[in-house]
Amino acid sequence: MQTVLIIDLFGNGHHPRYIRWIIESEACRRAEVIVAGVRELLEHQELSSISGSFQAHEIIFTPKQEEALGTFSFPFGLLHRQLAVRDIELDVFRQISKRVTVSKVLLPYVDDCLDAIGLLGSPFGQTPWAGITLRPSFHFSRVGVAAPVDRLSFVWEWLFRRALRQPSLGSLCTIDPTMDEFAGTQFPIGEREKLHFIPDPAVEHELEPIEVARAALGIPRDARLLLAYGELSERKGIGLLVECAADPRCPKNIHILLAGRQSQYSRALLEAGSCACLREQKRLHVLNGYQSDEGEARILAASDCAWVGYTGFYNMSGIMLLAARHGMPCLVSPFGLAGYLAKKYELGMVINPEDKETVLAALRCLSDNPARFALAGRRGKSAFQDHTVCRFQEVIDEVLSADLPTVEGALG
Repeated sequence: MQTVLIIDLFGNGHHPRYIRWIIESEACRRAEVIVAGVRELLEHQELSSISGSFQAHEIIFTPKQEEALGTFSFPFGLLHRQLAVRDIELDVFRQISKRVTVSKVLLPYVDDCLDAIGLLGSPFGQTPWAGITLRPSFHFSRVGVAAPVDRLSFVWEWLFRRALRQPSLGSLCTIDPTMDEFAGTQFPIGEREKLHFIPDPAVEHELEPIEVARAALGIPRDARLLLAYGELSERKGIGLLVECAADPRCPKNIHILLAGRQSQYSRALLEAGSCACLREQKRLHVLNGYQSDEGEARILAASDCAWVGYTGFYNMSGIMLLAARHGMPCLVSPFGLAGYLAKKYELGMVINPEDKETVLAALRCLSDNPARFALAGRRGKSAFQDHTVCRFQEVIDEVLSADLPTVEGALG
């Protein structure tokens, strides 16, 4: 029986759910699975609910590693951080290899060290490995994705392609459809064959009637409810959203639902005057904390539209995909992959998250023209019909079942 080692040094955001879906894939059901991660990840409810399906290996950072992982300055600080991640993964691999032969390694969030791997090679020696990449943007300007031009794009592309040429790499999966298209025309066949598109998955819930969901959440039946969901950080643009909803020019049937784990920023925002105004009008609804599948289904059933007005964020939006899979329109910033896909498939209204007037205009439209938003919702459901957990797991099965040469005990 093969032993699959999954390594993820972080436990926030989408990481736990991605790993749960991977563990529940057919290939992992046929293998011994070891998940190496921090306590926050291993004890997350997504993994604790399937704890019998894998062995847990807790990663505890040294003070020096903690310091390195906290480095975010661009570009050299981030590369230093990636090198630290690669070193930690090498240590973890060595520790586990002392007691078991690892058949394959899977990095569900390889962007934490992908450039470092391109520079120095795999930390797993000749042991086959695969990864999922979410963040590369060096190709954006060449495929029409609106994002800041990075003067070092050629460096990131060089490192990315070096990583693809690593002999022990079996597959590098990308959730970015534009990367898949770009590689298809720009990369030589040896690199192109290792890059696979994996649809960013979104659970398709069985939704209860809207009136049932709203009654449970204390939301009026006649409200037009805008959902801001997930990690409620500053980059989610919720400050401007709340400010616009509290503006006297905003229709009074517009309600805001903030659902997800709050950051220090969002906790401070909830104490601000705009939130106090909306609370007084009973137009602000807050659900703090990670939402279970049941909770997620309920807030989707209750909502009319999703907020994706992010600032300084240029990658895929899992919230936009989740909304689209359930026929829900979105208000989306014009930047990055989210903006690119929103415009391509007409998923709702494109707003400028730095321009209050465009947001107010969208809120008035949401209030006055529900038919327009309903049509956008139907488009989204059609556009992302393949972004299912089942299809995601099919690709994972193909990746983990690939016939790759294994050299036991080899280390980088």
